[in-house]
Amino acid sequence: MNSVTDGADFEKCIQTMEKLSPEARMDLVEGVFQLAAKMNRASLAAALRPVKPESFLRGGECFRIIENAVATYEGDIGILESALGVLVLGAYVGRRPLLIAHGTKTLGKYQSILKVDLRQVLPPVGVLAHRCDGYVNASQSPSFWKCVKGQIKIQNRARFSLRNR
Repeated sequence: MNSVTDGADFEKCIQTMEKLSPEARMDLVEGVFQLAAKMNRASLAAALRPVKPESFLRGGECFRIIENAVATYEGDIGILESALGVLVLGAYVGRRPLLIAHGTKTLGKYQSILKVDLRQVLPPVGVLAHRCDGYVNASQSPSFWKCVKGQIKIQNRARFSLRNR
């Protein structure tokens, strides 16, 4: 096992990664995925630490959740990609817009893949929630939860818009 996965060294690695450009981060993540493919599941899972919801993005928890999901998931790669996308985009838009776009059953499936309760790691409404047309429309309806359940139909349920509202 590499010392980067041990305690304080792992934290330093995460802090360094947060200072990288987006392109360099993607190269690093790709390298981690290649390394994870070479390691067996047990050794990789043992190297991962438990999720601390209060430090999700600042402390690198998002990256740890991704590593764990990639190390332990077996199945359709498209579903894994969707679950990872929900986690990352959810940090920007929040849980409530995701509920409108995907519904409770789909988010439940993604939570089981990620092995995390999204209510514990994502804000209810994120800084880019205003760009989610379905969420904006549901927020203006008499009952948000009826929109989530499909009892009230809303337009552009999953549209992510560039216009500011």
